[in-house]
Amino acid sequence: MGDEDKVIDYSAQVQQHVDIADQFIKGKIQLDECLNQIFDIIPLGCKDTKVCEDNAAAVLSVLCNVKDVKPEVVEKLSSDQQDWLLMYVYKGLGASENKDATYIPASPQILFKWFSVVQSVAGDGCVMRAVLRRRAL
Repeated sequence: MGDEDKVIDYSAQVQQHVDIADQFIKGKIQLDECLNQIFDIIPLGCKDTKVCEDNAAAVLSVLCNVKDVKPEVVEKLSSDQQDWLLMYVYKGLGASENKDATYIPASPQILFKWFSVVQSVAGDGCVMRAVLRRRAL
């Protein structure tokens, strides 16, 4: 079996992401720490829909529980993490169209705020990369 045929099991990592999101929502960790931990490993290309949707639900629950989106938080992220953040914003905005979505934001306004801040910090290149790669989630 070649390297290209390897199947990576992301379920344990995604469960950690769910736990980290829960800690953030309960006020036990700060947003920047939460995002750094959640974006440590992204299940890109994962074939298990439940794992992908559980990870998206964890990320989106964090993003939707932020009252004020601050540029400083986005500035602390690496460029890859900024891309992933924007990919999840797009995923959240399209969640109502996705029959497999386990988390549908009650209101998209906060996701539009995230979009605006990420674009202002990371630029249009981040937007283009997120649009082109968002289906990988």
